[in-house]
Amino acid sequence: MKPRCAVGRGADSACAARSVLSADRTCPLSKHISLATSLTSGKISFQEFESQFLRLFKEEDALAQEHFTVLNELFYAVESYVADESLREEGELSDEHLLDAVVQFLRHSRPGPDDQFHPDALP
Repeated sequence: MKPRCAVGRGADSACAARSVLSADRTCPLSKHISLATSLTSGKISFQEFESQFLRLFKEEDALAQEHFTVLNELFYAVESYVADESLREEGELSDEHLLDAVVQFLRHSRPGPDDQFHPDALP
């Protein structure tokens, strides 16, 4: 059985695991997963991730609630990110904290053992 889109509860696309490794556009979050993977693998900087993520987020059309929930968690982290430590105030995120949020996004945008996303598993 092919895994379904990581966060699509009845989605017909088989994109979960391979969307991280390819440009599979059948998964609604494939662009975001690819971008997140580029950051975690060191291919792009935190500042590049921030600007590209915000651009993607603003361009996003209507998403299913399951997709939006997991993406919105990452949006809040990116919005709280401040690259320059001298400008960072209490409650704003450093590179390390943003990376933690990106890793959580990747974990939650992959299927569970039943090939389904479980929004109640979000922190």
